[in-house]
Amino acid sequence: GFLQSSIGVVAINNHLAEGIKINIYPNPAVKNIVLETNQFSGLTYELYSTSGSVLDRKEIISDKTQISFERLPAATYYIKVIQGVSSYMTYKVVKQ
Repeated sequence: GFLQSSIGVVAINNHLAEGIKINIYPNPAVKNIVLETNQFSGLTYELYSTSGSVLDRKEIISDKTQISFERLPAATYYIKVIQGVSSYMTYKVVKQ
């Protein structure tokens, strides 16, 4: 048989400045997700495992950023979008 992966995305909290919109899609996804934002200046993202290990960290340099899940095993992950020192939004991402 052939197993196909999918990713489900759930926002956990929002501590970003007012007016910043973040959308993570597609849902479900197989290989990649797209992090889309209306304002990317000064934003970075971090991809975490459930144990808290940082798997990826990049500056967001456009309104659409592709994040690869291709080499990651089926599990739960967290994407933290960070603005400045203390503003962030965290998303729970499940790859099945």
